[in-house]
Amino acid sequence: MLKENLESKYYEYQMIEEQLKHTHRQLSTYAQHISELKSLHSNIDELKNIKEGCEILAPIGPGLFTVAEIRNNKKIIVNIGAGIAVAKDTEGSKEIINKQIEELNNAMAQLQIEATNATIYLQQLQKELQELTREA
Repeated sequence: MLKENLESKYYEYQMIEEQLKHTHRQLSTYAQHISELKSLHSNIDELKNIKEGCEILAPIGPGLFTVAEIRNNKKIIVNIGAGIAVAKDTEGSKEIINKQIEELNNAMAQLQIEATNATIYLQQLQKELQELTREA
């Protein structure tokens, strides 16, 4: 019975540890996405300073660019989901980005709570495993 209990606790420990690693990877991904959105926010501010008619390098894929001409620096085409894109002014575009950043920050806060709870539980399981090992 003691051996089965030890194996069960050890299996549970491994499962929670894997979940914690996954949570940390998610937190890292969210943090990277927030950084990209903040950069995008800054790029929108810079776009207002570019004169219409200027040529720029426009990304068309990872590491691929084409020369493009700015015809309107006050409107941005924004993908709002489901393959739908709408024209927004720069402030409207920045509001969408700010909302995405806020949503990601909220998700990160929730994940951090889960990570903290998992860490506390892992510490508790570790103590139980040590006690069970001494008894074995």
